[in-house]
Amino acid sequence: MASRKVNINLSNNLCDIQIYVDPVKQRQAERLIAKTPSIMKLGYELGTRKFGNQLLRIVRRSLNKGLPPPGSKVSWPPHATATLKKYATLKKYATLKKYGAHTLLNLTGQYARSVTMVTQKDRTFVGLPPGLRKITYSGRTSRKTLNQIAIMLEYGSRDGNLPPRPLWKPAFEAAGGNVVLEKEIRNQLRKELRKYTK
Repeated sequence: MASRKVNINLSNNLCDIQIYVDPVKQRQAERLIAKTPSIMKLGYELGTRKFGNQLLRIVRRSLNKGLPPPGSKVSWPPHATATLKKYATLKKYATLKKYGAHTLLNLTGQYARSVTMVTQKDRTFVGLPPGLRKITYSGRTSRKTLNQIAIMLEYGSRDGNLPPRPLWKPAFEAAGGNVVLEKEIRNQLRKELRKYTK
């Protein structure tokens, strides 16, 4: 449908009123309305991706350093003496000790390397690929997936032998939580809208 200039004169007992619509602005408004669904989708994707990258950096840094996310006010309980004795003979463990008390959470490096961000349809995920099996420090494939290990570390084991060492929730809060996530989405939406309103 071609845009046309709107120029209407209305008269009443008090005065004459003229309504005028600039055809350029009218075309711009029509284009904006037509593009709004794709603008909303793109703004959401860009905002969640920006927040997701920040979350990803925090999680990887925590795993590599063996420390809870900075500023999270979370502390992880020390490893049991039996656990430390079990790994004390490993050469790799001797070099990892200097980086923090919880480098055992990332002894093989697989956890930190496997954390990723995936954007699918209208959702952005930061986490571990489903079904990926844990490789033990001795090189064997575990029966447990990395997701199962991550959940056990986050909440502890049911029997209480493994205390919780939360990473994901504190990392989400360290990245700014819902407040920053919503702000990033809003900012990206504004940027995309401005492309059609200049």
